[in-house]
Order: sequence, then C-alpha cells, then structure tokens
Amino acid sequence: MVSIDRPLVTASPTILRKAGAVKPHKSVRFDMPAPLSPVLVEAEVSSNQRTPTLYVHDVGIIVKQIGTALRNKLEGDSSLYLIIIDILSRRPPQPSCLPSSSLVYWLRAFSQIVSSLTPTFHDMVDAILSLDWVSCEDETVAVYGHLIQNLVSAHAVYVAPVTRMLVRNLREGGNSSIAPSLHFDRVHNMLRSVLALIPTGPSFMLSIITENFPHKREALDVHVYYLRNVLRIVEYAPVLRDQVLALIIDRIVEIQVELDDLDDDLWEEVQRTVFTTEMDNPNSVWSKAQTGMATDANGDEDEDDLDFGSDDEEEISPIAVDLKQVVEKLDAMLRLVFQYIQDFAAQNPGDPLRVLFDVLLNVFDRTVLPTHKLRCTQFLWFYTCSLDASFPELFMGLLVSKLFDVSAPSVIRVSAAAYLGSFIARAKFISMSSVRTCLKLLHGWAYAYIEANEVGPRQADAEKYGVFYSTVQAVIYVFCFRWKQLMGFGGDRMGYGMLPAEMAGFQRILMSRFGPMRVCSKAIVTEFARITHKLDIMYCYPLIERSAQHSSSGSLFPPLDPTLNLNPGITTPDLPSSNVAERLEAFFPFDPMSLPVSKRFIDGLYQEWENDEEDASEGEDDDEEEEDDEDRASGVAIQGLRVEDEDVDMMSTSFEGWRM
Repeated sequence: MVSIDRPLVTASPTILRKAGAVKPHKSVRFDMPAPLSPVLVEAEVSSNQRTPTLYVHDVGIIVKQIGTALRNKLEGDSSLYLIIIDILSRRPPQPSCLPSSSLVYWLRAFSQIVSSLTPTFHDMVDAILSLDWVSCEDETVAVYGHLIQNLVSAHAVYVAPVTRMLVRNLREGGNSSIAPSLHFDRVHNMLRSVLALIPTGPSFMLSIITENFPHKREALDVHVYYLRNVLRIVEYAPVLRDQVLALIIDRIVEIQVELDDLDDDLWEEVQRTVFTTEMDNPNSVWSKAQTGMATDANGDEDEDDLDFGSDDEEEISPIAVDLKQVVEKLDAMLRLVFQYIQDFAAQNPGDPLRVLFDVLLNVFDRTVLPTHKLRCTQFLWFYTCSLDASFPELFMGLLVSKLFDVSAPSVIRVSAAAYLGSFIARAKFISMSSVRTCLKLLHGWAYAYIEANEVGPRQADAEKYGVFYSTVQAVIYVFCFRWKQLMGFGGDRMGYGMLPAEMAGFQRILMSRFGPMRVCSKAIVTEFARITHKLDIMYCYPLIERSAQHSSSGSLFPPLDPTLNLNPGITTPDLPSSNVAERLEAFFPFDPMSLPVSKRFIDGLYQEWENDEEDASEGEDDDEEEEDDEDRASGVAIQGLRVEDEDVDMMSTSFEGWRM
C-alpha cells in the first residue's frame, strides 16, 4: 500500500464563517493493486524512497522499470540502474537471486528496449551477458538467444563481447550443470545465429579464439573440450579454418616442446607408462577411443562419458605423473586433429583437400621445420600425405627446396635433410619411383658438393659441413630401410656386388676428406656397413673404427662455437649452429610414435624396421670381423662400383623446379 500525504492547511477567518469553524483537511490514501510477483523484494534507495518491485511476471511493468533506471542514470541518478545490475549479477548461493521463472520475463523486457542499450549502459549489457543461460530451460534459452540476436543487430559494438562470452562457454562444459553435449550444442547454435547477422563475417573471431585457448598447464579436459569445439566452429565458419589450424598446431607444439629435451630413455619409459596405464583403465578417454566405445552416430566420442582421470597415477612417481599428463594431453589433442583431417578428406576430396594440404604445408614450413627435435606433431603431415597420390611429392618437394636453398639458415637445411630421409624411409605409401628420384637428388647433391670442395685438408667438422653430413646421413638412412627394393631383390635387378644406380659413386663420398662415417649416426653407419658387407658391395668397418679412435682421442670434434653456422656465409643469429651436432646424431623425425591413440592413424602407413633373416648369424660374425678392422684399415675394399658423371648429373623432373 502506498500513501500520499499532504500537509495540513488552516484557513483564515472570513465573514462567511465563524472563526474556528473550518475543519482540518483529511489525509488522502489510495490502495494500489497487489504486486503480481510471488516474491517481493524492495531495495532501499534512500531514507524516503523505495524502488518498485524488481521481480515481476509482467513484461510491461519490467520494461517501465528498466526505462526508468536508464533515464535516471542519464540524469545522474544511478541508484536503480545499479540495483538492477546487482540483481542480474547474483548467483547461488547468494540471497535473492533472480529465479529462472522470473528471468524469462526480464529477458523479454530487455528485448523490447534493446535499442536503448547503447554503450553508455554497457555495465547492464555485461550483466546480461554474464547470466547462466546455458543451463536454463529450453524456453529461457530461446528467449535469451532472441535477445542476443537483437542486441548485436542493434549495436555492432556488442558483437565482440557477445562472441567472447559464447567462446568462453566452449571451455566450461565440464563444469556445467547439464550434459556437456547439450551445453555445447546450445552455445554453437547461438554462435552460429549471431555470426549469420554479421555482414563482415567471422574473421574477427580469431583473436577471441586465441585469447580463450587453454594455457598449456591447464587440465586435459579443458584442452579436449575447447579444441573439439574450435574445430566445430570451423565447420560453419570455414573462413577461420586456415588460421585456426595454424593456431592449434602452434599450441600443440608448445606442449610438445616440454618433452623434446627429455632423455631418450626417459621418453620411452613415459610412453610405455602412458600406454600401459591407459589401456588398463577402461574408463579413460584413450581406452574408449581405442576400442570404439562412447561414440555417437557420427563416430564422435560422447563428452558425457569421457573420463579424464586415472587411478593408476597413485603408483607412479610425481615426475612420471607430470610427464604422463603432458603426453596424454598431447595424444588427445593430436587425435582430434587427425580425426578432423580424416573427416575432411572423406567429405571434401579433390581441390578442397588440396587447398587444406597447402595450408598444412605452410604451417609445417613456418612452425614445425624450425622446431628442434619434435617427437610427434610431424606425423600429422605423414598421415595427410597418404590421403592423395600427389601429396608425397609436394611434401618432398618442399623439403628438397629447403635443403638446396643456399640462402636458408643451415639448421633449416639440416632439418629438411632429416625430414626428407626419414619420410622416404618410413612412408609405405610412397611410390618407388619417388623414392629413387629423391635418393638420386640427395646423392647427387652430396657428390657435387665433394666435387666442388674436395681440395683441402682432411677434416671432419660437423659445424662447418653440417648440411653435407645431414644429406649423406639421409642417403644412408634410406638405403638401410629400402635396400631390398632399391636393389631389386625378387626382380630383374642385380642384388649383390653393386649399390643401386641412384647411389653410383657413393664410395667416393664416404672416402672424401670430410669423413662422413665419422660424423653420421653411429647406429646408421654401422647398419650400413653390415648390409653392404653382407652384399659384397664394400667393407667400411675400418672407417667406423677410425671414427671411434678419433673420437676417443678428442681430436675429431673441437668445442662448438655457437657463433658459427653450418654453412659458411649464412647468417642465422636466431638459430645457432651448435644444435647441428645433436641433430645429426639423434634426430630422425619419423622414428616410431608410441602415443596410444594417435598412432592408430599411422598404423598401416608406417614402415617398421625389419631385420633380415640373417641378422642372428651376422651378429655372431661381426665381433670376429671387427677384430680384424685395424689390420685391414690400410686396404679398404670397395667393390663393384663405377663413378660416372652422367649418373650424378641426371636429375628427375618429377619434382618440378627443384634443382641443386
């Protein structure tokens, strides 16, 4: 009840009335209608003023209240305006929270006055955007979506805040009071409708997606949910695809860099731990991915069923737990990108797939190739190359161009040689004609290099000649994996006594003053020596022994000077050449990947190392043969090889434009 009181007035005496005959005025009171809301909340504004009821199930009354608050704010009185913001901002368990039964009326009221919500009232808009609308009833969600669409249509300035709110909700499905799948569906539906109203398109979203990307230290489920949702955005906002894929790969590389400096033994132990514990935990996301559990009709894992924990961690040391969590995060993120590429290829063959591959090549050139000793991310390109017959040559063409580019930093050229040799050796889907072409290019470049630089003192300098050594190591590595195919075992080619034609003159490279057998990986040159000796091609164990003698005497490798580059005349201040010795010794990019889920995309495409049937007996004879190395070092036998310049000069044209 609201009363309206007027002050009492005493009339003056007149000739028509006796003095004192005038009666005092009575107070007039009006009974107002009872409020419609079942909840009455009155907020004190001042000692003599109360606000109208805030919780009302009548849109017309609410519209008037909001209008009054906006007008008062413009006139300098923000009291009612701030009260409304406070009520909209309250969350359980705070008292007097706006019940969902009342919220829908307020949302309808805001929709009617949305044109008045100019940037002057951005605080009220922020309160609207902070509402927990995702977990409300379907009707409330629909009304909220209508309000948001009206808001961005009326005021372009709110496009970014609205989009930021929606993208932020793509991180939080795991904490929602409703099923994650429903949570994300609602957010995507609203985001899609908002983007449809923006004439300039969604290109502005990249910065918002980037700023909301989980930090590498955040939990695994946050990364998985967000990455999956970002890839879903790309489906209805394809203009973002190229930049989003680059962003995702950058973030995966950031996570993987934490593993790159691990000792090889520790890395293998962590991989085994991850594989064992996750396969033993039937509730884990990785186990379900392996067995095909928790999938919906489209083959996607159901977010509601994912378990990101493992009870086995209690049995692992703290450092192993930390590393295990990093590997699991890496595995889960890579799996999502693998799945995206697989689905895209199935739905978009031909030119669209080629465009995607070109995008990935650019990302590889910019991010992956310069990064030292990546262990897993590069397998995205290994897999993608298998999706089209033309992709392997495009990938190898990029690597050849980087290797032969004398203006490129030496570390980039060394990395290109490692990737090229490892890819040719490990990819089952490469045609033998491409293998032979690449092998001839690598061998031809190395042969031309010693032709141009043979004059000088004999020395093995891993810093100065790093590109040369990396190229020779790539040739040896490919031969060790592909020698049966290259030498035509089971075909018409001669299998014994000669290296394949693509390596004609290779003995001259090995015997050059640069001594590549002293610098290349000991494991590789030893295997090369074993194979070539078994095939009666050459006997080069003494070169390896000589390498060991020089190394033990300390005369082979002087202290590394980080100011020097692998290739004289190339300035690479941000890529010190001191990394080359380590790369040359240990970096084979497509060595086996043991991530339990991601590796299933590689199985069937990947050439595992295969020992021939004579390995056992050969191993028994090796000890006896190596005892005679010093006696035979003065007369190294190299049989069955001819050096013909025309063989070296011949370069296949299948890699268009790539020349030494």
